[in-house]
Amino acid sequence: MGFTSLLLRRPRWRPVLIGLSGGAGLALIAAGVYASIPAPNGVINGCYQTASGKLRVIDSAATCRADETALNWNQMGTQGPAGPQGPAGAPGTALGFAHVLSNGTVVAADSKNVTTSNISRTQQGSYCFNGLTFTPKSVVVTQEATQNPAFVRADVNIQFGFTGCANAVNQAAVIFNEPNATLTLVDSSFFIVFN
Repeated sequence: MGFTSLLLRRPRWRPVLIGLSGGAGLALIAAGVYASIPAPNGVINGCYQTASGKLRVIDSAATCRADETALNWNQMGTQGPAGPQGPAGAPGTALGFAHVLSNGTVVAADSKNVTTSNISRTQQGSYCFNGLTFTPKSVVVTQEATQNPAFVRADVNIQFGFTGCANAVNQAAVIFNEPNATLTLVDSSFFIVFN
C-alpha cells in the first residue's frame, strides 16, 4: 500500500467516540429529568442518620438506609384553626374622606366627616366642597376605576375661587375633564381624602 494509502485512511475510533459521548449526554439528561429535588409536589425528601446526626437530601424515588430515618419537609399539612381576632387599629389621620358618586352623592359607609350636603354639583364634571367641619390643607383625589372614559384629568383646588362653583371661595373643588382641545367636562365617581 505504501505511504499514500496511510494518509487517506480514516481512523475508526472517531465514530465510536462520538457515539459514546452522545450516549453519555443523553444519560445525563435522562438522569436530570428523573432526579427530582424537590419532588413535583414540592416536598424535599431527606434521610437522617440517628447515630451521627447526619442529614442527606435524596431524590423522591430513593429510599433511606436501614440506619436512617426518613424526613420529609415542605409538605402541605392540614389547615389549623383560625387565630383570635387582632386588636383594632389606630384611627387614621385623615380629617375627612368620601366616596363620591358621579351625581355628587356621597356613599356614607365609605366616608368620614363629608356628607352629600357638603357637595354641590353645579355643572357636569364640577364638584364643589363647602361647609366642611375642618379646614383642608391638602387633598388627594382618585377617579373610581370603573368610570368611562377611563382617561380623564382631574383639577383639584383648595381655598380657591372657581367660577363653576356657587361660592366665590370654596373649601375645595374637583373638576373632571377629558384631555382634549376643549377640555370637555365629564361626570365621574371618585374618592377624596382631606388632610
